Amino acid sequence: MTRVTITQVAKHCGVAKSTVSKVLNQTEGFNVRQEVRDKIMAAAQELNYRPDGIARNLRMSNVRMVMVVGYNIHWATAHGIYETLLASAIDTLRKADVRVYMDMNQSDHHQDEWSATMMHGALVLPGRNLHIRQFIEQMNVPHVTINDQPMHENESCVCVDDYQGAVDATEHLIKLGHRRIVYKDHINRGGDVAFRQHYSIPDRRRGYVDAMRKHGLDPMPGYDLNVEVEEFLDRYILAQRATAVLAWENTQAVQLLRLCEKAGIDIPGDLNIACFNEINYDSIPTDFVTVVDLPTEEMGRKASELLLKQMDEPSRHVGKKLVLPETLRVRRSTCALPKTSALTTR
Repeated sequence: MTRVTITQVAKHCGVAKSTVSKVLNQTEGFNVRQEVRDKIMAAAQELNYRPDGIARNLRMSNVRMVMVVGYNIHWATAHGIYETLLASAIDTLRKADVRVYMDMNQSDHHQDEWSATMMHGALVLPGRNLHIRQFIEQMNVPHVTINDQPMHENESCVCVDDYQGAVDATEHLIKLGHRRIVYKDHINRGGDVAFRQHYSIPDRRRGYVDAMRKHGLDPMPGYDLNVEVEEFLDRYILAQRATAVLAWENTQAVQLLRLCEKAGIDIPGDLNIACFNEINYDSIPTDFVTVVDLPTEEMGRKASELLLKQMDEPSRHVGKKLVLPETLRVRRSTCALPKTSALTTR
């Protein structure tokens, strides 16, 4: 027999899930009309609703619990920033005697209700933004969003200055003498909606465009196109005789490196490559690719510190947005533009 959920009780009564939760849990200080309270209690009995005992016991215990929600395996493996970020965030919380749990649910629409019932706070990653954040808001759970923009002024978040990171990387290439600089944008393969709408996509693109125009250069065609890396190399690097490329993220740079190696294109002699996010591939030396490095350890620590403060003083909470600077790490994949290049003479 399928267990009746709090969502079904709320729908039956025509009220919010948070209202049902507070009535059934007899939340101190929560005021609601007696007729609504009676209706909820009657509906719970009629529908044979049974709250999750484990979650309720955990919530009522003295142990503070934080859930990490929105985790997406693709993000973790593709960009290589969340391992360090989460390790830092979890370490900060554990030092404050907070237990940390990971919600591995990959769906926007099927949030496990027990997790919101049991948690005292949440760290929200970009994988499942809109629905989970709205759900957490309804349940009045203190939370901080990491690596995303706030939905409203009272939501706290920790993000990075991707715009300035793109400006710094583009100007680095310009100072080296490059003028034919292309930007490899994000590839939209129709997957995760939050992935497609992430703030880094327009911010990095805009940073490249503004830096080029600031120095009297036109952004090269292809900077805003949804193109696979192999096609981009042929149509927008080789065909346009570009001497440098800035990639939206590290996996694109790795693909370019491998394609260039097969095609006999020397890096950096023929083509300079820079990208966002550190590259952690055994086949590529860590001191080779110039990157815009995200302060992942600081992001995790700051997010947990914000959350702990919000959990300690919920009535005094005011949304805070922390924007952390990125660091340009110059390495061997970028160099001064040579007088002659195999690409410019093709």
